[in-house]
Amino acid sequence: MIRELQEEQEQWKIWPPYEVFYIESLLTKTKSAIGDYELLDKVITTPTLFEENPNILIDLSENIINQGAGISRYLFPARYKGTRNRIHKLRGEKLREFLHVGENSPLEHRFVRDYAEHFDEKLDIFLSKPIKGNFIPSRVVFDAQELDNVTFVFRAYVVNEFKFICLEKQICILPIIKEIYRIHNLLIGFINNGGRLQ
Repeated sequence: MIRELQEEQEQWKIWPPYEVFYIESLLTKTKSAIGDYELLDKVITTPTLFEENPNILIDLSENIINQGAGISRYLFPARYKGTRNRIHKLRGEKLREFLHVGENSPLEHRFVRDYAEHFDEKLDIFLSKPIKGNFIPSRVVFDAQELDNVTFVFRAYVVNEFKFICLEKQICILPIIKEIYRIHNLLIGFINNGGRLQ
């Protein structure tokens, strides 16, 4: 009996009636990222909104990255030992297959997940070293060269480059959000098709 269940699991990877739960879970993340990107675009293109609160661009871009990291975990699950790894691996394989996510996807690259995972610990380690010079907690600039004279910026957003900077790491959000839009449209199609990956 157990062997038969394992063989069925290998065949289906995700039991068909349960596919909708993965679709809905991913839609929560894609909707959040897309909503924040659309607000980010609105703030950038509306001078009064930009002047009132430019730092909101930092928060919005950071959330897009965090949601991208969450989607990445569904598609490229962490490796565990034993049978626990098998079910996660099978789920990731099926989602990647139906969402057409390959090695060139920006969500496959570890930098997106690395940013989001264990951020608190990375901040501890980064701040354990002495910092000399100019220190800016947050800054929105139009061009990265505006940060050349700054020794350390905790978080920044570079408008003309669609770039988020934090702890000396730079992440361009445009490829990430394009991939999220693409996945989102497929997920909507799956929902309209009865909640199935087809």
